[in-house]
Amino acid sequence: MLRIATGLMALAAAANPAAPQATVNTSAAAATLARVPSDVPIFPLEDVKPGMRGVGRTVFANQKLETFEVEIIGALENSAPRQTMIMARLTGGPLANTGVIAGMSGSPVYIDGKLLGAVAFGFGFSKEAIAGITPYAEMTGFSRMNDILLRASASPESDILRPIPLRMSGLPLPIDAATLISKFTSALDAVGTNAKSSAGVAGLSPLPIPLSVSGLSGSAFDVARGLFSKMGFTPLQVPAKGVAPGPLPPLEAGGPVAVSLIQGDFDFSATGTVTHIDKDAVYAFGHPFFGIGPIDFPMRRAWVYDVFPSLNQSFKIASAHDTIGRFQQDRATGISGKLGAGPRMIPVKVSLQNRPGQKQDYSFSVVQDDLFTPLTVYASVLSVLQGQERVAGPSTVTLDATVNFTSIPALRLQDQFADGQPGAMAAGLVGSAISFVMNNEFRRVSLESVTVNLTAKEAQETAVIDRAWLERDGPVRPGATVPMKVALRTFRGEEVVVAIPVEVPLGTAPGRYAIFVSDGAGLSQAEQREMRQAFIPRNLDQIVRAVNSIRKSTQIYVRLQRFEEGAAVSGTLLPGLPPSMMQVLGASEGGEPVVRTATTVVWDGEKAVDFSVRGARFLALQIER
Repeated sequence: MLRIATGLMALAAAANPAAPQATVNTSAAAATLARVPSDVPIFPLEDVKPGMRGVGRTVFANQKLETFEVEIIGALENSAPRQTMIMARLTGGPLANTGVIAGMSGSPVYIDGKLLGAVAFGFGFSKEAIAGITPYAEMTGFSRMNDILLRASASPESDILRPIPLRMSGLPLPIDAATLISKFTSALDAVGTNAKSSAGVAGLSPLPIPLSVSGLSGSAFDVARGLFSKMGFTPLQVPAKGVAPGPLPPLEAGGPVAVSLIQGDFDFSATGTVTHIDKDAVYAFGHPFFGIGPIDFPMRRAWVYDVFPSLNQSFKIASAHDTIGRFQQDRATGISGKLGAGPRMIPVKVSLQNRPGQKQDYSFSVVQDDLFTPLTVYASVLSVLQGQERVAGPSTVTLDATVNFTSIPALRLQDQFADGQPGAMAAGLVGSAISFVMNNEFRRVSLESVTVNLTAKEAQETAVIDRAWLERDGPVRPGATVPMKVALRTFRGEEVVVAIPVEVPLGTAPGRYAIFVSDGAGLSQAEQREMRQAFIPRNLDQIVRAVNSIRKSTQIYVRLQRFEEGAAVSGTLLPGLPPSMMQVLGASEGGEPVVRTATTVVWDGEKAVDFSVRGARFLALQIER
């Protein structure tokens, strides 16, 4: 079954006698951006009776504001805690052919010229346009929180903002790229299934929100569609930067409105309908966008082209346009915001060098949000790679990214990916690193900018650590340098030999030692096992250091170690400590966690190579006085 959805809608024009309208200069923003109604009385919820008739307003096509008929079936009290849902039959326009349409969410309903509420719920595969209406009085219960959020937005790191939706905590130190990316994708899979929960009444559920996606490649859109579909959206791929066929009218009740996550070379925007405008306050949807609570997302005008009829779920086809304000609340009974200036967006620049002399630059901005910021950056970087490069066959992607925050050190992400899906891994590292920091459990942070430089080659530049050997026989003394060779087997079977000298520090105790030759992930995972995964970040600084210390796949790591008791403090292995120091560490209280280890690290070295390396080898070394 074809599942298509759409994005943002534009703003309506024609006035409707059922809902008295008049432009009121309550504020400069409202006067220029919206058609503000004169005082519209609210229909008392207690007066709702089966059989009552009213009229609704929405745009079905070409920005023409139309009416449809509404017949009240009944009111379902406590459909959710302290919430009432009004069930109604809708007729008129295309509704007999389409049923209730995705994108109608928020369409106002009036009885006797009084505002009753917003069309917000429907049935799947329904033969009739039976809708659930959210009473308007319940949509305005959270409006007083808007001013609180506006004040908080001056300090983006304030704890007044929404709860953390992505759970990235609990990662053991040190972190390797594959584990971090896996944690991120698992968190994305788990989030959102309950964000668009059904109302739980006779099968009624919130109308799907069409999500217009432009700028993504076909394969990247498939990835985005899978992620956003799990979150309750119905993504539709639309042409980038859609051009409105005519002038965009002011925003008004019944007209379309868009919520954006990305703007620029990429655009992710969701469409709904305006329920009511009160001075410069805008109420829409009648159900959650995502149920996050306080948000700070762009409010945009949109143009509705037409309705796509479907047996499953019909939807409006639309494109988003200029920003006219900011949405500030995303609650169970709808979304609300203010006309005027849009929110602060995070600038993102992505550059792809795919051939000598061929460079593609992309520029866009994303919302500041613990969930959607890393998700949209991830999807966009992936699209850059998959839009210009092969999605199957050997390839290698080199990543050099800088992520700047307002009050903490920047993240510097550098690595090369050639195994499996290199593009997805490169994009995943950027998204997961941003998510790990933004979703930390210690304090809120504000993202400042993201710069991503990518190089892609149509070749698989990988190698396996095949052999390792010492070019010196017998025991060695402290202070000696032991020549060692490591043989790599490349993707096509070529052997490449790399020289890596092993240094034995002065003062090293005599005994039998092991030389561990490994790729970066293997060494990090060995450290995690050694520490018995006891160390998770205990503050934000540790998280930042952990991300910036992710070992690269293009390095061969060498560790000289001895199997004897040692210690690790906060995820850092300490070289062989004397018994007295071990006793002191073990007796400390209230400080950083200390774990006794079975291995003492004597020396660490590394060697850069031209391949993404995997594998490990052990060698033995005898040290004498």
